[in-house]
Amino acid sequence: DKTLQARSIWCIVLCLGFAVAGLASDYFWFSFTIMYLLIFSPHITEVSNAIWNPKKRILSTLVLSAVVVYWFGIIAYVYFGSDFDGAVSGSNITLRRTI
Repeated sequence: DKTLQARSIWCIVLCLGFAVAGLASDYFWFSFTIMYLLIFSPHITEVSNAIWNPKKRILSTLVLSAVVVYWFGIIAYVYFGSDFDGAVSGSNITLRRTI
């Protein structure tokens, strides 16, 4: 209990220092006062853990979706290549022959 109070006091002093530095020097220092919310809010901690713990699965899902979108674009270009030819006539013929 005393550790939490001492930690809270140090955090408040640090946030006050960043706020004063933001007023005196540059607005950049105000961004560090938001860290108080991230450290002491249990809801934000739970949300960040829900995103950070399965980071490998989330990254794999993003990579898979990028591959699916890429192949969808290639297939759409092969089947509907003539629709992409509107701006410059014959510009896509060389690319379409390579695919």
